[in-house]
Amino acid sequence: MQRIELKERAKENLLSDLKIPLISVIITLGIPLIVWGSLQYYFLYFVHAGIPLSMNFILTLPIAVILCYLFVTVLKVGEAKIFVHLSNHKLLRLRTLFQYFRYTIRVCLIHLTKGVLVLAGLLLLIIPGIYLMLAYSLTDFIVAEDKDVDLVEALKMSRGMLKGHIGELLILYLSFLPWLIFGILTGVGLFWYRAYYRATMAEVYKAVRENYTPPEVVLNRRTLY
Repeated sequence: MQRIELKERAKENLLSDLKIPLISVIITLGIPLIVWGSLQYYFLYFVHAGIPLSMNFILTLPIAVILCYLFVTVLKVGEAKIFVHLSNHKLLRLRTLFQYFRYTIRVCLIHLTKGVLVLAGLLLLIIPGIYLMLAYSLTDFIVAEDKDVDLVEALKMSRGMLKGHIGELLILYLSFLPWLIFGILTGVGLFWYRAYYRATMAEVYKAVRENYTPPEVVLNRRTLY
């Protein structure tokens, strides 16, 4: 898994067909940013106006956060599918971003379980959490490729594909840190960072998937190519 080669290939793919990947990233990132900004605006409005926070606002706050989390979680799988298609030089369609909402429960359950495991690892000794975060970083791509994969299979396959590559993946993650800082400082650059990162992870997924044979589950090859 050659980091520089993967990033160069991802950049070339992006620059050759940027429109749909960038729009998908703007939608996926834009929704939580809009929701968070709106919540902050209303909170500050109540505070500065000296108005007690209404019960309606307090009750709708967690609902808004949960719905936003569920919505974006499903969009991330559709986004992963778009970047897999980009990696394989397939025709890109924006509607792909929304095609996994019929599997919302399964997608969110996998994502939530992954998050809980990573958080538990971080709270225990930090390093196990970082390891699990890296080891499970391909779950979106796996679910995007096989909509019928279950929770345990998705997590197992991600760990199996990345076995022996965790150190390389960590270096790859760190190489994106300057882009992340640039994105945070500029705002708009955050969308390029996200697109570049996801395109590179799609290349990682493609590279490790080709040399991986699941011990118990064989993916439907028609969905892989």
